[in-house]
Amino acid sequence: MLRRVATTAIEAAIHAGADWADIRVSDHRRVSFSGDTREGSIGLTCGFGLRVRVQGTEAFVGGSEPTPENVVAAAKSAVATARRLVSHATPMGPAAALASVPVAHGEWRTPIEIDPFSVSVDDHVFVSSSHDKVPYDGPLQRAARYHGGIVESGWYYTSETQVFASSEGALVTQYLANVAAQAHVRLLSQWRAQRGEDFMLVVPSVHPCSGGFEVALQPDRFAHAHATMEEMIALAALPCAFMEVGRQDVILDGGLHAKLLANTLLPALSLDRVLGNTMDLTGTSLLTPPDAVLGQRLFAPLLTLTVAPEAPHFGAAKWDAEGVATTPVSLITNGVITNYLSSRATLATLVAQASSLAATQLPSVVPGVTQAAVGTPPVEVPPALVLAPATTSCSLSELAKRLGTGLLARASGWENVLVDPDGRGGYLTPGMLFEVKHGTITRRIRGARLMFTTKRLFPTLTAVGDTSTCQTPWYYRDLPGLPWQEAMLGITAPAGLYHNMDVVPAFLELPA
Repeated sequence: MLRRVATTAIEAAIHAGADWADIRVSDHRRVSFSGDTREGSIGLTCGFGLRVRVQGTEAFVGGSEPTPENVVAAAKSAVATARRLVSHATPMGPAAALASVPVAHGEWRTPIEIDPFSVSVDDHVFVSSSHDKVPYDGPLQRAARYHGGIVESGWYYTSETQVFASSEGALVTQYLANVAAQAHVRLLSQWRAQRGEDFMLVVPSVHPCSGGFEVALQPDRFAHAHATMEEMIALAALPCAFMEVGRQDVILDGGLHAKLLANTLLPALSLDRVLGNTMDLTGTSLLTPPDAVLGQRLFAPLLTLTVAPEAPHFGAAKWDAEGVATTPVSLITNGVITNYLSSRATLATLVAQASSLAATQLPSVVPGVTQAAVGTPPVEVPPALVLAPATTSCSLSELAKRLGTGLLARASGWENVLVDPDGRGGYLTPGMLFEVKHGTITRRIRGARLMFTTKRLFPTLTAVGDTSTCQTPWYYRDLPGLPWQEAMLGITAPAGLYHNMDVVPAFLELPA
């Protein structure tokens, strides 16, 4: 049915006078359960998004009812809109040509073992709540009771049938399945609540990924919760203090490191923003102009950032929202900017404009990194990014020894990161912050947050943790021009050691 709707829309658009058209048609199912509240919800969303081009001018129409009649009407409306835009063309001229890509055909399905929509509600509730009833033994059980220790978790399963078609002859169907999961350990003792202390640590083994209900059944889930609870109780015994304003070397754990990347380099690497198509009062991107950025080592050699479209990473797919084949793409390699997050249109614009760049510096292949929410146009936001961890053993404790004296910032799931939209800098308030002396955690720091400038911060990355320090928090990014819509992605990062971050009081506001 969805394939017929897609081909009908393309035929209608070409018949109405479009030079080019593509469409995304999908039905999106979700089922979510919260282990701590024992509540769940089930939803279904259908929709389509149609783009057309007339004399180089583009128009988009989206809808929530993908019937043949509705998509034909949408095609006529989109073509009419594009014609009106042609007759009132701006001095900027027509849209750029599209980069050439192979015409996509076929089907692809996320590899899963258990369809979450075939599982009974009782089983969903039982498994979700089991993380909150971790069977502690002996001293750990007594300590957990004394501190009011609990494990809170949430499980959000999605299943989507997505059809893409274009006037170039592409027609693909994908059956996508993802799990947006999170869990954290929390201490709820009354005396801590009275002091305004909220102790929480993320359970790193519960994270967003592609897959089905089998993700919640991993046999080591209780072992990871045990280890996190033990760590949390040990940290709760530390004394607490305030810290003076100053500069400190800081270890960011995997969760904070990932969120820092999501708020800084992710928007800065979007070619749509680099080219100035998306901008605001703060500007466009810190990674511009391309002639002065591509091929340059702007960051530390330890920084290698890659798009990860394959399973089990979150959002795994064979084709992106433009029907472009997905492939692992290195955006930053050993600190050198090697590629941007680009679409067919923005990559073609870059090639046309960056005349001073050598052919070897220009990206030659569309990376396949766009995604689209139901009924919205594609945006340059890949579902998954990975920052390369250390290839040799380097745990969080080993990083602390290397740090010597400084701070350790940990993610709790409720940390705050506020950065300029162009990614130039801002501050992050860790879930928990600890002082480290001579390689040992000595006390917890309250009332402080970390300020940074992106261009100054990332060149100071001097060490990264191994895979044992990696975390994958999920992250929502507002879509440009569509503030009510969000794109979701998972960023995997190890812990990172940075030099000279500014420590400021948590109540200090950023300058205007």
